[in-house]
Amino acid sequence: GNGIIASRPVVRHHFDNVIGLPDKQDMLSYEITYEVTQVNENPEETLSRFRTGHCSLLGILFATSLLLVGVSATAFAGGATTSDPRTFGAYQIDVDTGPVGIQIQGHASTQVVRITEEDIPSDVAIHYDEQGGILHVTAGYVNSKKAKALPAKAKIYATMPRYEFVHIKTSSGPVTIDNLSTDHLSVQTKTGNIHVTNTNAALKAASTTGNQVYNQIYGALILTSTTGNMSFANTWGTMKLRSQAGSFSGSKVALAGNSSFRTSSGSIKIYLDYGLGRYTFDMRSTGGKLRLGQIARTHRIQWGNGNISVSSITGSGAQDFQ
Repeated sequence: GNGIIASRPVVRHHFDNVIGLPDKQDMLSYEITYEVTQVNENPEETLSRFRTGHCSLLGILFATSLLLVGVSATAFAGGATTSDPRTFGAYQIDVDTGPVGIQIQGHASTQVVRITEEDIPSDVAIHYDEQGGILHVTAGYVNSKKAKALPAKAKIYATMPRYEFVHIKTSSGPVTIDNLSTDHLSVQTKTGNIHVTNTNAALKAASTTGNQVYNQIYGALILTSTTGNMSFANTWGTMKLRSQAGSFSGSKVALAGNSSFRTSSGSIKIYLDYGLGRYTFDMRSTGGKLRLGQIARTHRIQWGNGNISVSSITGSGAQDFQ
């Protein structure tokens, strides 16, 4: 009918993605015309064509109905469902997204905060409130009694100026941050993992069971966890790490100031840049083995007279600084 013909350019784009027609310029219009004229002449053939992946009238009507209710072909094909971007002029972002993950990307050339939502289920509501230059983003279940675990791909994606002040809090949603340079970055999560890369910041992060991963970080790090592990690579700055059962591991770590490490049952294994001579170590453990370079002892190692103090304490966990 006229409705189908009028929608032909849009339907062609969607059917190219969904059904996978042969790559011919006029193939879709040919198939649509053919099926519309043949549907009443040979129903069995039409049904057979639909089953084998050709465009049928039923398929056309189904795709048209998807368009009318706002479902994209990408979602229909199994890809991400992405909302239209929202733009804000805030200089600080305060996020409490509960079960929803968040991914933040800093850009030096960006002057605004731009946010899109990806694969957010209908039973989750996200609210935005911008006041006094601060953008508050909150998310939660519409009906908390029917709360369920969200798929890992459900997240908020934000691009923003590199120099934003960022505060993030989630319950189970993972947090991913890249390319920020800020005086203050704080992250708090329970079971969600934290992954921060290429960031210059005074960073404060806490997790319960969620693991924390840091790569190319420059700044002062104050990190805590209950059982979550922490790992580092290419990191420069000071560290204050605390955990009950989580372990600490790092490679190419340069400590620029006094630093301390504490974990009850977790272990510590750190490979330091620039050698051990620039540090003064005080390593203690009640039950774990201690190793500093080629020195291996139990209970305690005190060594060095460098300008930077390194203090480490474990209960049953081993320690190894190289």
